[in-house]
Amino acid sequence: MAGMGHTRYLYLGLALACFAGILSIFIVDGYLGVYDILYITYDEYERKIEFDNQWIPEGEGTYYGGEITFGKPAYFRYQIENRTFSSYEDRLTVSVWEGSNKLVDLVDKQVKITSFGSAAVEWALTSDKLATSVINEEYSNYTIRISSSSQERKIIFGYRARSTIPPPPPVPLK
Repeated sequence: MAGMGHTRYLYLGLALACFAGILSIFIVDGYLGVYDILYITYDEYERKIEFDNQWIPEGEGTYYGGEITFGKPAYFRYQIENRTFSSYEDRLTVSVWEGSNKLVDLVDKQVKITSFGSAAVEWALTSDKLATSVINEEYSNYTIRISSSSQERKIIFGYRARSTIPPPPPVPLK
């Protein structure tokens, strides 16, 4: 009977060790990795797209970036966070597409991030870099493709030919 008490504590210790192991796996699996976030700023509005934390309603890895008024610039900041114990290095390319036609390359850059570090790549998109189809139509859709060797992110956004906000009424002359 004397050995029975030690066995009980042994099983309790093993059970606690297994519980701690499973808990640490969930914590490490949820935190470690390479994560990317895109910030789009236009018309005094900033949109944040966290690629790994969002449900994708458009399907097939495509995200909605918003609507931009033609003639106004849109500013992009792509932030990459390396939450691993090794450094991260990759070539990052960013291009604008209209349907299956590539319009322009915006970024072609080698990115190197130390362990548990981050880097940001910024660029601006102006309407003069896009095709003239938006001038002839009221609205046109474009796709920003952010590509690396391991993944491709697609963000669809629209350019409007004019603002949908009506101008203020004229001030009467006295």
